[in-house]
Amino acid sequence: MQPIGQGGTAQAGRPAATMGLIAAILYALGIFLPYVSGGGDSASLADGGGEVYAMYLLPAVVGAVAAVMAMQGKQIAAAVAGGVAVGMLGFTVLLLAIVFRLVDSFGDFGDIGYGVGFFAHAGAVVLSVLGGLSALGGRRGGAAVNPAVATFAAISFAGVPLAILLPEDGFSVFDIGDGVLEGAMFVFALASPLLAVIGALSRSRTGMAVASGVSIGHLGVVVGMAVQKQNQGDQLLSGFSVSHEGLYNFSVVASVILCAVGVLGTAAASGGVAAGGSAAGSQWAADPFGRHELRFYNGMEWTSAVSDAGVVGMDAPVAQAPEVPPRPAAPVTPVSPFAAPGSVAPPPAPGLFESPSSAVAAGEPSPPPSSTRLCPNGHPNLGSSMFCTSCGARL
Repeated sequence: MQPIGQGGTAQAGRPAATMGLIAAILYALGIFLPYVSGGGDSASLADGGGEVYAMYLLPAVVGAVAAVMAMQGKQIAAAVAGGVAVGMLGFTVLLLAIVFRLVDSFGDFGDIGYGVGFFAHAGAVVLSVLGGLSALGGRRGGAAVNPAVATFAAISFAGVPLAILLPEDGFSVFDIGDGVLEGAMFVFALASPLLAVIGALSRSRTGMAVASGVSIGHLGVVVGMAVQKQNQGDQLLSGFSVSHEGLYNFSVVASVILCAVGVLGTAAASGGVAAGGSAAGSQWAADPFGRHELRFYNGMEWTSAVSDAGVVGMDAPVAQAPEVPPRPAAPVTPVSPFAAPGSVAPPPAPGLFESPSSAVAAGEPSPPPSSTRLCPNGHPNLGSSMFCTSCGARL
């Protein structure tokens, strides 16, 4: 039995990280390997220039780093790795469909066939689907994300399918007239954004991490189009104008920011629970009493539910968490070891903010008030008296 928020993520983490890492490697290698070949010659995507590098290498590197971190114990990174792979899936499916149609149309006119890069990307697509579903399987694990941030993140992804599917200048996806290409466009528009919306609306840190990875995968397309415009002599930010491309770019950038806020903000809150034993949400965290690996915090107090190596048990917490220091006991006046039995230690010296009378030990006579006067024989009298009321001596 696995602890809530830890076991589910751990089970889904390693498969998602492994498939995300292999997919990232295949995505990166696919642009350098021959994509099509024929007549003793071949062509690769790397021939397209810097925009292809930005489109594929940027998210692939992020996905690979996240996968390696996940294998070293950073479970939330596995969700990011799976999300990045899914984010790169859409435009790769579209690219594969275009190459498929080109080879199918012109294959009869020459010895044109698919290269190794084509099959590398096809394998990456399959692994992306499996890795994304595996990462999404642990979306209910982890601490809760701010509901407003999760909702706005889900809404921001809506701009991706709208930018791709809405008609522009009287032309839409349905006017392509080719079922394969139209299907690929729908995959590009709906597949990864839908998975990201599901992850964001789960309002868990793991689900938000999946959505964050998807947004990074689409960010490669945004950067690639920006590099292409710069190579064509246009301004680098011209793609953010009021257009379908601008809608896509704004949507992707907004989703990257919102998902990052959701994941990092929840990480800070989780750290507060582990360190200080208090936070708004309930979750598993390091046992502050030091007896077990994890202890469940219900949002108000530490409970008896504990976990060691994924096995849940019960162990009641102590009355007070160790990080809350106990109230110091009232100071006790020490007795000198050299004093006689039954003797009382001398009274302590007055403190900085204490009056001298408060520091006098019980049983000792108080000094006479400052308003009295002593006669020559030692009798106390009021300050206004001229003669002693006891012996008649002049004061």
